[in-house]
Amino acid sequence: MSVDGTTALKSLNNIYNSIHNFIALAEKGNGSDIALKLRYIEASLEQFKESVDSASDITGYDTNVVNLSSNNRNALPIHCMQCNCAILSPNVASFVDAKPFSLPFCRQAKDSTSISAEVINSWWQVERMFDFENIGFTHARDGVKYLICANCDDGPVGYLCPVTKAHFVAVLSTGVEEPLDLIRLSLDERIYVKMRNDREVRGRLHAFDQHLNMILSQVEETVTTIELDEENFEEMHKQTKRQIPMLFVRGSVLTKLFRMTTEQGQTNVLSTGVEEPLDLIRLSLDERIYVKMRNDREVRGRLHAFDQHLNMILSQVEETVTTIELDEENFEEMHKQTKRQIPMLFVRGDAIILVAPPLRHT
Repeated sequence: MSVDGTTALKSLNNIYNSIHNFIALAEKGNGSDIALKLRYIEASLEQFKESVDSASDITGYDTNVVNLSSNNRNALPIHCMQCNCAILSPNVASFVDAKPFSLPFCRQAKDSTSISAEVINSWWQVERMFDFENIGFTHARDGVKYLICANCDDGPVGYLCPVTKAHFVAVLSTGVEEPLDLIRLSLDERIYVKMRNDREVRGRLHAFDQHLNMILSQVEETVTTIELDEENFEEMHKQTKRQIPMLFVRGSVLTKLFRMTTEQGQTNVLSTGVEEPLDLIRLSLDERIYVKMRNDREVRGRLHAFDQHLNMILSQVEETVTTIELDEENFEEMHKQTKRQIPMLFVRGDAIILVAPPLRHT
């Protein structure tokens, strides 16, 4: 069975944890437990080998590849880029190249008098409306009706030619001309952000900069930790969630970001008073803030000064350091927290992951 590289990478992580636990046991000199751990490492290595052998592509896939059948039709189903539902079944659309047409972007700039569009050259041509799986039509604009996904209303994904009455679905429409356009189109929308150290947040995007530093509100943070089941030595994934009113996210710790489906009928009732990420830090001067740092370190203190690199000075600081120790009886990981009080502290900006200031209304 062909799979992506996720399974292989997860198996590799299992091996790393097994070796870590094995070394801890070897240091204690417990012979029977060492033999048991060796068998678990052997099984993990075999699982990893099978995952690599079955992986179709461990690095991902190329979205620019067009899969055609022998009759120049789509060999694979065509899906909506937003909700992934099927728009066309295999072998129903003909590939048409070198046919430029300006397709409007899904989202338009506020208060703009002109329509922003993207010139698409490659299309899937469909003659009959009933060949679609999930498709909807907009009202005609300048004589042209546009196609949208009937499941999530995302679009336009194509258009209906007013002359030939043929339907054209864009082969690849990103809605962006440069990487940050994707973030810009997501302003005031809820987005999902995957970060390092098995941390993810979902929140409404209010501001960002060229370094992908960003401000989110109405945030739900999820932290995933891995524990080892003492009976069958399988990994258990434990998730801890918390709600954060306002959050500064450091761009250097991001690994993945995408816009979530827009909530119907929901309005943004929170006024942030920020136009760029550092504005949120500026509004928090002389306030107590929470700072999440690398190496499982966090501090809470009163902000006195900061610069454009996010270096900052805090006073009345409570520092919390979390360390992981292995229980020698049941080999479970134990999280130990050490706290200390610091009168004045300099925090280096490149060590910061998150900054959660107090909620401010303007």
